Amino acid sequence: MLVFSTLAVGDDTTSNSSSQPVNFNNRDFQNIRATEFVNLESFEPSGTIAGIRLQCHSEAGSNRPGGFGFGGLSNHNPTINFCEDSCVQNSSPESRGPTTSLECANYLDQYIRECVEAMGCVSNIQFCGVGGHAKRYKNTGSENTSPSRHSSGDSLDLFGIKCQRRSANGRGYENFAMDFSSHGRNQHTQEYDAFVSCWRDKMESCQPRAAGHRGAISCEGSEEPNNSLHNDHVHLSCPTPRQNTGGT
Repeated sequence: MLVFSTLAVGDDTTSNSSSQPVNFNNRDFQNIRATEFVNLESFEPSGTIAGIRLQCHSEAGSNRPGGFGFGGLSNHNPTINFCEDSCVQNSSPESRGPTTSLECANYLDQYIRECVEAMGCVSNIQFCGVGGHAKRYKNTGSENTSPSRHSSGDSLDLFGIKCQRRSANGRGYENFAMDFSSHGRNQHTQEYDAFVSCWRDKMESCQPRAAGHRGAISCEGSEEPNNSLHNDHVHLSCPTPRQNTGGT
């Protein structure tokens, strides 16, 4: 069941000039974390949409063993992290996560772990180079008059991933990293296609559905819906019923 009313991030509350205080309690999330509540500026009649900033843990994806047990791994951070930093950068305590709508955050929490596990990732999972909410129109020629799903916080652009996965000999774990470009897909086709098709399958079964919602758009050559505008990243979207938003 999706939770749309309150959001858990500790015992704190926060507010701004255009919203009522919102109680945060991250225990409502199983696989992701939020660091703050935000109002996302949008093209909606209300002008803003309730959203969160996803956690970017400074140590996610590192090699340092930790004391937090997760499926027998030496993983000190079992949360799936989303970082604005690129994969070639080492995230720091000042690194930030992208913002997304509360509804999309709930879809991510429910389904993203199964899709990264389809790639073989089991711990220290960090999406990098992530772009979230941005109030903008689509930039695909004649569709310029239609707002992007980014404008309502209902989509993410993912440029890469870092994680740990089980080693080939089954006796331990190894670091894995790939970028979600056409070049990255050529190197790791099975992992790329497994992730994209998993997300599309999950979103296909979800309600409510927005008109034109595609779930994911990938690079040229992919077996899933694709175009040249996504040759350097994977576009994930959530099926929330936003007005005046298209599939991207």
